[in-house]
Amino acid sequence: MTHSVSVVVAATGFRQQHVGLLLSSASGEEFIHLAWHRLLQSDSVHGLAPRSLSLLDLDGDRAIVVQSVVRLLARSNPEAPYGFDFPNEVFDADSGKWLLGSTGHGLTCASFVIAALMQAGINLLELSSWKERDEDEAWRQKIIKLLERRYPEHAAQLVANPQSVRFRPEDVGGSARMKESAWPVTFSDAVRLGEDILEELRPAPPRPPHPPFPCRHRPF
Repeated sequence: MTHSVSVVVAATGFRQQHVGLLLSSASGEEFIHLAWHRLLQSDSVHGLAPRSLSLLDLDGDRAIVVQSVVRLLARSNPEAPYGFDFPNEVFDADSGKWLLGSTGHGLTCASFVIAALMQAGINLLELSSWKERDEDEAWRQKIIKLLERRYPEHAAQLVANPQSVRFRPEDVGGSARMKESAWPVTFSDAVRLGEDILEELRPAPPRPPHPPFPCRHRPF
C-alpha cells in the first residue's frame, strides 16, 4: 500500500499516553499531532518510544483523501487550542479552520485525532456512548494547572466552560485496529481494545540477574 494512515500511541514521561496520526507514502512519513496548547505539529515518529501503531482500514485512494484533510488541518491551525471540547463540528468544512475561536475551547491529542478523522468522513468512535471515568476529572485538573503556568487566561476559560467526557489515546489507538465494518466503535469496546495498547506500551520487566557460576572445589 503506497499511502496509509495509522494511529500512533506513545508512552510519555508524564505517566500517560499521547496519540497522533502517521501519514505514510512513497515519499516518506509525517506524524501530525496536537502536542500541547497552540502546538499542532508535523514531526518524525522515530523519536517516540515506546509506541504502538494501528493501521486504519483504508484503501489507497481513501488514504490519500484522509492525508490531504489532515495536512490541511495542520496547515490551517498551527496554534490549535488545547481543551476539553467534544470533537464534532469544530473545523470549517472547506478551509479546515478552527471554528470555536479563542474562547477556552479546544481539543486534546486524542480528540484532535477523532475530529480530524471525522473531518475526512471517518466516524471511528460512537461518541454518544462515551462515559465519564473515575480518573477523568483529576486528569483535567492536572492539565488546567499545567496550562495556568503559561496560559492563565486560557486555563481560566477552560474552568468556566462546560467539559465533555474524556477520550483517551489508547481508546483511539485500540479502535483504529478494527475493520471499517466495526466503526463506529462503542465506549465499552474501545476501553477493552485500549487495554491491549496499554499492555504493549508497558515496559518489559527487568531480567533477573544471572546466578553466579557454582564454585566447584576440587578435593585436595
